[in-house]
Amino acid sequence: MRSILVRRLRTASIYRISAIGAAYGLLPLFTLFGILASVGLFNLNWNNEVVTGPRALVVGPLMGAFVALICTALFGSSMALGLWIYSKFRPLSV
Repeated sequence: MRSILVRRLRTASIYRISAIGAAYGLLPLFTLFGILASVGLFNLNWNNEVVTGPRALVVGPLMGAFVALICTALFGSSMALGLWIYSKFRPLSV
């Protein structure tokens, strides 16, 4: 098996990978939460207000997008910093 030696990884690539992972992981989960809240099995809280019924079908995916955006900003920044520090000691091998 061959390995690829990565000497430089752009920060935009790190954010893109983080955003894709967060979006594909959190959007379906929050959409499921919205569906469950629309039939009354679950409650969504947005701005200290309980959201149920048909509004939950819209609010659920929006909450997922918002949480994915926040996770991308936090985790992408920490990954970029960590990989930058790691690259000072040795190159990354994929």
